[in-house]
Amino acid sequence: MMIMQLDNAWTLVAAMATILLGMRIHRVLPMLDRANIPPAVSAGLLLAVLLALLRAGGIVDVRLATVPRDVLLLVFFASLGFGAHLGRLATAGKSALVICLAVVLVAVGQNLAGMLLASAFGQPAVLGLFAGSAAYLGGHGTATAWASAAHVEGALELGLGSATLGLVLGGLVAGPVAAWLARRAEAVARAAGAPDAAQTAPD
Repeated sequence: MMIMQLDNAWTLVAAMATILLGMRIHRVLPMLDRANIPPAVSAGLLLAVLLALLRAGGIVDVRLATVPRDVLLLVFFASLGFGAHLGRLATAGKSALVICLAVVLVAVGQNLAGMLLASAFGQPAVLGLFAGSAAYLGGHGTATAWASAAHVEGALELGLGSATLGLVLGGLVAGPVAAWLARRAEAVARAAGAPDAAQTAPD
């Protein structure tokens, strides 16, 4: 089987070509846009299946460089907040500020718990960050990006495992809680919109 190893430059070219292919696919299938599926995901999934079939058939094994992925992941997650409008956030009222404060406190609490857990097992405290907000608030992408930058043994495995655990538990908890909140909001709205019994009573 032929092995095709792409260097950093050709990996970036392949990534950009994949996005352009995805945009072409979305023009042909506008339902993908309506479903809010990114072009990179549409074409990436198609090419991933195609490359997997070529590898399984013993035809060619295309291997991409990982350095551009690691760098671009860091750039992506570090720049997520650049689009935030602090003026609008300030006018959003107390509820938005309370949510922001709660997120900050949760992140700090997760990191402290992770660092204490790592220290209890005789591991570097920085490893605990991958059992903290890097995984639970950031998810798999953030854990992967910072693991490549931290150069700490076991960081990637711990980060991905923690992110998966958070994803599973979040899915198990979020569904029932969201359903309960929806039923509660519906009941409150129904009670607020119901006519007063005294006004509807017959004379």
